Amino acid sequence: MSGTTHTPAAAEDESDAVPSESSIGHVSVGGVSVGAREPSQIHPDHTQITPAYVCALNGPTQDFLCPVTANVYNIEFVAFKVRDCDTNQEIFSIAKPPAEESGSTSTEADASTEPVRSIRYKFPADFLGKRNIGTTLHFTVGSEAITNFQLMERHYFRNTLLKSFDFTLPFCIPHTVNEWEAMYELPELSEALRNDIIAHPYETKSDSFYFVEDRLIMHNKAEYKYQ
Repeated sequence: MSGTTHTPAAAEDESDAVPSESSIGHVSVGGVSVGAREPSQIHPDHTQITPAYVCALNGPTQDFLCPVTANVYNIEFVAFKVRDCDTNQEIFSIAKPPAEESGSTSTEADASTEPVRSIRYKFPADFLGKRNIGTTLHFTVGSEAITNFQLMERHYFRNTLLKSFDFTLPFCIPHTVNEWEAMYELPELSEALRNDIIAHPYETKSDSFYFVEDRLIMHNKAEYKYQ
């Protein structure tokens, strides 16, 4: 779904392309965590990280909770768009140029690819007052079918959870390009909190966790500036 460009946001990362770590909004499941866990640099091995563990986090993680090699399904994000569902205006859009789509797989990645798992976004300040946002993600899948592809995204201002989103795609066919559209409701923020977020750029952060049948395969991070 295309819309008229409206104060486009900017993304800052080392690659200037859509990394497989783009921040994604999903259907809301509320912002209350159960059995909250303090942020820590010590976490279980990624094979032991479950959706329930992620739900217990009450702050952004300091490290990635899985290596890039955990993406054994060779999922690659190639385009991402954010729009205001109430006005259908496009807020942000980015796509990987075809020339940058190499034949390497995620399992061939090494530590040098770690920095592109983080991305910084600049959004207009009025984004914080929007209520209904839609995202469209295009991604490719490798040689294996994917069942129960779950995306869990948690947004924080400092160590306060603003909202948690959860969405599951039941099935992806091997060797396909997939379009995933999600619509979600942003939390209503007080004027004081909005002003605090604007005054402290990049202290609003998100962790995006990607599971296949409850196994963590990808973890991406984002930071946000509103101006």
